[in-house]
Amino acid sequence: MRQRLGEGAESWLPVIERCTVDFLINAEVSVTCLVTGHVALDMDVFPMDNSGTKKEGISRTYKGHNGFAPIGAYLGEEGWCVGMEFREGKQHNQKGFIPFLTRVLTQARRLSASHRLLVRLNSGHDALETRVTLVNEDTDYILKWNPRTADMTPWLAWRKRRSAGLKHVLESLFPGSA
Repeated sequence: MRQRLGEGAESWLPVIERCTVDFLINAEVSVTCLVTGHVALDMDVFPMDNSGTKKEGISRTYKGHNGFAPIGAYLGEEGWCVGMEFREGKQHNQKGFIPFLTRVLTQARRLSASHRLLVRLNSGHDALETRVTLVNEDTDYILKWNPRTADMTPWLAWRKRRSAGLKHVLESLFPGSA
């Protein structure tokens, strides 16, 4: 039976993802916005410790133990799960991320149709293909920068030019904060 379930898993995934969000819609769950009016969509990989087991697909995770490294997507302040993908422990965050991101955005929009999404990602997804996808999907995002070997001089100059404008934006959002 396990082999048959494994064989059908790929074709059943879109149905399962849709049913998960259908359930949340039918349950009329609350999806709380941020103060900006956005609905947060957080995605991250999390390591699972399966040390001492002989499960198929376990490998060394970035946390240094044997296990898996699934990626999850959580919507709103409540953290409703709108996407989950099981992955080998050694798999890099970005590998296979764009198809996952695209599927998750579709499902998240079904629950937050009247608000813009704010996708929040860690530096493991700091890649041009992620930025291009988010822009093409007309989605606002916060992406932790991974500087690698970048020259900081242009960034510091940009920040200096932008600081006055940012102060104005913060003051309008949070009077008395700047």
